[in-house]
Amino acid sequence: MKLDVIARDRMIYSGEVDMVVLPAAEGEMGILEDHADFVIMLKRGSLHTHKGSEIKTIAIGDGYAEISKNRVLVLADAVDDVR
Repeated sequence: MKLDVIARDRMIYSGEVDMVVLPAAEGEMGILEDHADFVIMLKRGSLHTHKGSEIKTIAIGDGYAEISKNRVLVLADAVDDVR
């Protein structure tokens, strides 16, 4: 599935992932391919991407994520670079 992580001023990450774990306002939420469509509020925390055996972490601020048609769009007020 496609993941795009965008801060106010720039694109931080764009690529294909097998899974993404989001710091949702109500707790961590894992998103896999063919997930139901919805919008969720995010809180400051760590977003984790999984591609095969590789895991990347992105620190994000408050924001929201839109999950739709095997695409996850994350818009956050602050984002650190991928680690």
